[in-house]
Amino acid sequence: MYLNRSQNCLLTIRLQVSGGYQWAEVLNVCIPHMWRCRQLSLSVTHSIQDMQPAMEKLHSADARQLERLSVRIAHFHHHLHIQNQFQSITPSIFTAGAPMLNFVRLSGVAGPLQPPLANVTTLHIDGQHMSDLSLDQYRALLQSAPQLVSLSLARITLSSPHTPFGQKTSD
Repeated sequence: MYLNRSQNCLLTIRLQVSGGYQWAEVLNVCIPHMWRCRQLSLSVTHSIQDMQPAMEKLHSADARQLERLSVRIAHFHHHLHIQNQFQSITPSIFTAGAPMLNFVRLSGVAGPLQPPLANVTTLHIDGQHMSDLSLDQYRALLQSAPQLVSLSLARITLSSPHTPFGQKTSD
């Protein structure tokens, strides 16, 4: 009700969910107002819900005002998560565009929720529980973010075709 009453005011949306709650369903309330969201923060812990419904809801959401995106989906050992976090370095959410998006933080198992990076200047990826990045994927990631000024890759392994997964490279 407050979302409707605030009409055209810009929003900061912060969703914190813990436990078995169907957090993707909460997005149904937010999606119609996403066009006026300036900051979006999602934090999900102890959830056994599959990420696919959330990806589908955010896939074509209108994020024209979004400047900052922070997504943390904690690994929950009782639930299988998408193993290949960076199968392709293409947007899977906000595919209609997020022209003002300049800050992105992905952590936990949030790798599949990849926004467009064309205007991102700050990118932070905490790779705990994410799959390795190949050097080709890393190159594609950097090429998809031509405005990037600050990059932080924490707890993520870069692997080359000559390096077995799980071993660090010096490249």
